[in-house]
This record gives sequence, C-alpha cells and structure tokens, in this order.
Amino acid sequence: MNRRHFIKTVLSTSLLTPLLGPGKSADPNLTLYLISDHPQDSLPAIMRELGTEPSFWSGRFSFGNPHPSGEKIKHVLCRTGWRQACPASSTGLVLSFQPLHHAARPSFTLVRNGKVEDIRSRRLSRLWKEMNDSRPDSACLTIASLNGPREPSAHGRTAAIYTDGKKRAVLALGKDQSKRFASACGEVVVGIERGRAVVLASTCRHKICQSSLPASLAGERIICAPNRFLLEIEGPRFVDTITG
Repeated sequence: MNRRHFIKTVLSTSLLTPLLGPGKSADPNLTLYLISDHPQDSLPAIMRELGTEPSFWSGRFSFGNPHPSGEKIKHVLCRTGWRQACPASSTGLVLSFQPLHHAARPSFTLVRNGKVEDIRSRRLSRLWKEMNDSRPDSACLTIASLNGPREPSAHGRTAAIYTDGKKRAVLALGKDQSKRFASACGEVVVGIERGRAVVLASTCRHKICQSSLPASLAGERIICAPNRFLLEIEGPRFVDTITG
C-alpha cells in the first residue's frame, strides 16, 4: 500500500478527519497509525526506530478504548520499559482501536504535529515491505498517540461537537445546558455544567465516553468511536483524548 492509499484508507474512518488537519501545537507530538491484526508484532520495532524512549514520554501508557489485542500489546510494552497507568490524561502514550470500513493491506505511517511523515525510508522499510507483501488484509487500525512534556493549558470557552467528521455545533462553556446529537449508533447527550463539558448519556456499548472525566481545558477531547462522535474544547495548547 502506498502512502496516498494509506492516508485515504485512514481518512475513510471519518471520525479521524478532524485529527489530520494542518499542523497545530495542540496536536499530539507524534501519532502512529498502524493497520494490522497483530499490532503487538510490529509496534515495539516501530517505536524503537522512532526513538520513543519510555523515560521521555513519562514511561506510562494507557488504552483509550478496549483493544482486541490489548493484553498482548500490554505484554510487549511492559517488556520494553513501559508501565500501564490510568487515566489517559496522565500518560505519555495512549493506544486506541478503530475498525476500518474496509479491510486493507497492513501498513503504518506517522503524523507529527498534524503533518504526515513517511517513515518507511528508514530501517523500517524492510518491516513495512514484509507486512504489506505477506500478511493478510486487516480492518484493525491501532492509533498510538505520544504526548511530550506539557505546558499548562488554559481554560476553554466553547465545546465543538463533531459527528461523522463534520462540525455540528459549538456550545458555550459559560452557559449550563444539555443537548442531544444524533449519531451512527443512536445518540449522544452532552452537558455543560459549571464551565465543563461532559457526556451525560450515550448509546454506545462500553460507555467509556460517558464515564470519562469532564473536559474544560483548551484542547481536551472526548471521543465516542462507535458513535463517530468527537467533543473538543476549543483553544490553544495540548490535546488530551478520551476514547469510548
């Protein structure tokens, strides 16, 4: 799979469209997109080549949502010096799972501050060729977001609501309110209380988004992958994502 086809495949998961725009200081330092049914086989080698030493990234990782290979990923990461922690906002590495609409050839690419970077020209080219040529098609997309040391973040003023990759509404954080949004699997109910945005109810199965902490700082996000729903506190600074 060439890089253009890879990006097209990833963008077909419309939830990710807002995350792959022009580079902004609010985006994660590094985001690795890995298409593979067995991400634990490739993830350590890719991260090692990228120089992602656990000590620089706080040494802690978490899962943003349930991952079908979660236990195997946890095992290989712990062997290389990482340790699992919770919540996602306290970790340097957050791993999320997203099913693709259509199965595709196994591959990977890197987004650095919102800009796509081809890392196959490094020593990873052999790994990429082996994955792309000999492994079966996969509909499993693993997203590994690495956030470096953070600066203090300012309080946001509005919460932007996206469904199916399109901006649907902007809610002022200064006004207590609640609003329902139709979604892929039903609906998501968003509440604004005392300057903080929270998911009050959701028709998704695991309801991680519903049980997550309220978002109030600029750049914080709450994502419900099954509902293709994204809530983002608008403003500068870093991004903190909770996926459900």
